[in-house]
Amino acid sequence: MRIRDVPLHPENQALRALAAELGPVSTRGLSHRAGLVESGAVQRVEALPGPVLDQYAKSLRSAGSDAFALHSDESFCLRPARWVLLHCWQPAERGGDTLLLAVEEILEQATREVRIALEQLRLPYPCGDRVTIETSGVLRFNAEEIESAALRRGVPLSLPQRAWLARFEQRFARQASRLRLNAGDLLIIDNWRMLHGRTAFDASSGRLLKRLRVL
Repeated sequence: MRIRDVPLHPENQALRALAAELGPVSTRGLSHRAGLVESGAVQRVEALPGPVLDQYAKSLRSAGSDAFALHSDESFCLRPARWVLLHCWQPAERGGDTLLLAVEEILEQATREVRIALEQLRLPYPCGDRVTIETSGVLRFNAEEIESAALRRGVPLSLPQRAWLARFEQRFARQASRLRLNAGDLLIIDNWRMLHGRTAFDASSGRLLKRLRVL
């Protein structure tokens, strides 16, 4: 859901008030070491110079300007945040569009073979081996987290896992819709039912979003 003309308060009062209506704020995975965290667990989403690492020494994709593939936030957690709020302060002149894909759209276009893989094939995450779509309809996907978890375990992905991971990425990219946020737009994403990502943009564009996750 997109809400327009949400005030750009210096202390993010409007963003935080809307988040409070949805539930408690998640403080997991905040990038304190990159200097992007503001009061109330609000994180700036902007391109920083040079490579930026998160608290787990992994590349912090949200602090770059490259394309960011479709993913679930907090996929490393057993129970990821339910809501992701993105408040646009300044869009890029070109690029930086938000990519979205709902679980219903994924299943609607899935063949029987693909649906079985989505619902039964377990892939490694820091929180354990998980399927992509649970029987409850909860969606979890983050290709980089999967590959990183396999690397940390010292157990490479099996050939079927690797093949299906590539197929999932390709299918999701083809199905995604694109949304351009303007200053003042606030996007509320159901993180259990929808993947999100971003197209590439010029790092010097000044693009700035502010993010809150809600449990």
